[in-house]
Amino acid sequence: MSTSKVAIVIPALNEEAAILQLLPEIPPGLATWTIVADNGSTDDTAAVARGLGAMVASEPIRGYGRNCLAGFKMACNLGADIVVFMDGDGSDDPADLPLMFAPIIEGSADLVIGSRVSSRAERGAVPPQARLGNWLVSRLIHFLYSVRLSDIGSFRVLRCSALATLEMSEMSFGWPVEMLVKAARKRYRIVELPIHYRHRSHGHSKVAGTIVGSVKAAYFMLRTTWRYCGARGETYAPDTTLVIMARYPEAGKTKTRLARAIGHEEATCLYQAFLTDLAQRFASGAYHLHWAYTPPEVDFAAFVANFTPLHAHSIRCFPQEGKDLGSRLHTAFQWTHARDFQRTILISSDSPHISMAIIDRARAALDEADVVLGPAEDGGYYLIAMRRPHDVFTGIPMSTSAVMRMTIELAESQGLTVHLLEPLLDIDELPDLLRLAQLLEADCSLAPATAAHLAIRRRLRDHNVHSYTATFNLHRADESL
Repeated sequence: MSTSKVAIVIPALNEEAAILQLLPEIPPGLATWTIVADNGSTDDTAAVARGLGAMVASEPIRGYGRNCLAGFKMACNLGADIVVFMDGDGSDDPADLPLMFAPIIEGSADLVIGSRVSSRAERGAVPPQARLGNWLVSRLIHFLYSVRLSDIGSFRVLRCSALATLEMSEMSFGWPVEMLVKAARKRYRIVELPIHYRHRSHGHSKVAGTIVGSVKAAYFMLRTTWRYCGARGETYAPDTTLVIMARYPEAGKTKTRLARAIGHEEATCLYQAFLTDLAQRFASGAYHLHWAYTPPEVDFAAFVANFTPLHAHSIRCFPQEGKDLGSRLHTAFQWTHARDFQRTILISSDSPHISMAIIDRARAALDEADVVLGPAEDGGYYLIAMRRPHDVFTGIPMSTSAVMRMTIELAESQGLTVHLLEPLLDIDELPDLLRLAQLLEADCSLAPATAAHLAIRRRLRDHNVHSYTATFNLHRADESL
């Protein structure tokens, strides 16, 4: 399958007969560990599991989420890379494990969920009251997050790092929905697959088997969905993507105008600090983050993952295409439009201090305007946003002081409305860097990584390590340009 270490976690409560039948069905070689999470069973569930070679995670305090978390913690302590959750009543068919693993191993999904209401499911395996409750919750999640689901199934596969990032806290029936909602908010790629869902092998369901249990579960799931949909007052915008135009830092090819003043090696290190600030600020924001990178042959996703390791699984990148900057910008808008994003906000990587508030204002402005521009002080722009990939690039001489004026004229000649945001400094020349240094001395939170880098260079300068040119003295904020 792969070299990844896999742990199958099976939450169970008084399921000795089902566990006796289920564990031998797991195909050999698929999992490194099989863990039965025992939620204080009064029968021989734990003894049967151990007798069949499984490990047992004991959680005496009742609660479905608490029991799943106990199994997950054991999996992490063992060193698992991927975790699988399967119900202990025998309804999930282990023969579907290869199917469920595939999107995670291939890297095409961050969370895989098995649908119990597909044509592959046994007729009547999901009682009508449970089917209705899951339908309501899945519709609500689709409405709030544009994630298409037919069911809130418990058969799931994801990487341990991805689950740890979600910081799960629901200890009862809300656990499955909390996982989905938090994954959607973090822009995980959620894939639902049809599974062979079976009638439970023994006994009756403690939840879906009764009207009261189903109503209680539906209540917890709906409550959890609403609770996390507005967590910390964040705005979630699944129809919007933020694209950062970036270059892989290489000495001699990065920030070349600035490098004429401070040297190629220093310009490259400084630009990497810019990228670090942008990655850390926008990795967990409200928008789908994409990096449009050049040159195309580099593994840019692996490079950016060094800046935000907790979000490495959700990094999205695509190579820039086009013979010049204008055509690369236009192609980026075409790329996002082809993937059904309704709003695209594109920024340069030359302004490490750009704030989320500016991005929010750009998105809001698209309610009325066709084109939103963030003017740079040198006559260009640090941001451009559109709902459709209008060609406002052809014939514009990029990297000149006429870019903003000519872009507005070209847009208006096509009958497009233009909205301007507040001006912002972008860093192309030594005077720009000196001004940024002054800003960061006053408030390093604007770009922490860049501020730290400049502070180190300033201390080295004070000790006569001449990494900058003789005219570049960041220590004297009042130095004339």
